[in-house]
Amino acid sequence: MNQTGRIQSIVPTQEGGYSGANGYIHTFNMTILTPDNQQYVGVIGSKSEIYPLAPGSEISVTITDDAQHGRKFTRFNPQYAQQGQQAAPRTPQQATQQANQSIQQAAQGAKSNKPDWDAISRGKVRHGIVCAYIKSGKEPNIQDVELWVDYVMTGQKAGFDQFAAQNPPEQDNF
Repeated sequence: MNQTGRIQSIVPTQEGGYSGANGYIHTFNMTILTPDNQQYVGVIGSKSEIYPLAPGSEISVTITDDAQHGRKFTRFNPQYAQQGQQAAPRTPQQATQQANQSIQQAAQGAKSNKPDWDAISRGKVRHGIVCAYIKSGKEPNIQDVELWVDYVMTGQKAGFDQFAAQNPPEQDNF
């Protein structure tokens, strides 16, 4: 059963907690008062040593009665619960339609989220050329770098001949 109310009191249990699959869980005795003045007392767990909500705070819980441990509270976010209830299909046909729509939306999202490998490659080449400029002691000029990027990526010398005439290579003595 799900209930929303205000925390009236919260104190650590006498046991203090237990070791669970996800680490140590601290347990607390909690009293909740609902808007229709019903009072619920149960145990709730938390990973933090001090419960993150104080008395007077609103809380939504699922209440389960456990024969071994008594009444247990599990906190939930009502916004998510409402979204799940609204999205739940009523018939098998609606379930199929909803699944098909989800697949189509995912496919459309995948198309628009594909990486632009040409732009990524150009960026890597641009990086290498700028590094080469810096290593040679020259300051990189953006227009010159783009000419080099075009030359490396396409192998075509469009505009490159004019660049080469203005920037003769230096002689290396090996």
